[in-house]
Amino acid sequence: MTISEAQPSDADRIAALHVAAWKWAYKELLPAEYLASLDVEQRAVMWKGALQTPAIKVWLAFFGDELAGFAATGPSRDTGAGTSTGELGALYVKEDRAHMGVGSALLAACVKDLHGRGFHPLTAWSFEKNTRAQAFYEKHGWSKDGQSRVETFAGKAVREVRFHLSRK
Repeated sequence: MTISEAQPSDADRIAALHVAAWKWAYKELLPAEYLASLDVEQRAVMWKGALQTPAIKVWLAFFGDELAGFAATGPSRDTGAGTSTGELGALYVKEDRAHMGVGSALLAACVKDLHGRGFHPLTAWSFEKNTRAQAFYEKHGWSKDGQSRVETFAGKAVREVRFHLSRK
C-alpha cells in the first residue's frame, strides 16, 4: 500500500469511492432514499473544488493502481475553533479493503500532515451511532470531547459527536 497526496485529476476517483463508501458504511444509519440519491458527478465537482483549495489536503491510499481509500485534512470548520485547530474532514475506505490497515495508514498521514502544518489540537466528527468509526478513533488515541451537532438527511435528524486528538 502507498499513500500519496491527491491532485485535481483524482477528483472523479475520489468521488466514486466517496459515494460507494457512504452507501456501505452508512446503510444502517441514514435513510435509504438519501443514500440512493448520492450522485458521483456532484461529488466530483465538490472534490475538484476542494483539491484546488490550498488549505485542504487529500490523501490517497493505493494498492497498485487501485484506490483503496482517501482522507481529507484542513483547518477546523467549527464555529469558534481557533486558527490552530485542524480537522480530519473525511476518511473513507473501500468496503473490500476495510480492516486491512488502509484507514490506519491514512489517519497517520493526516495527523502527520496537520501537525506538520502547525495544527494542534485536531478534531473529527462521527455519526453518534457509527460505532465502527468511534472504535477506530479511540484505538488511535482520539476521544470524544463532549461536542455534538445534528445533521438532517432526507428528513431524518442524525446526531454527530466530535472527537479530538490533543497530543502531538
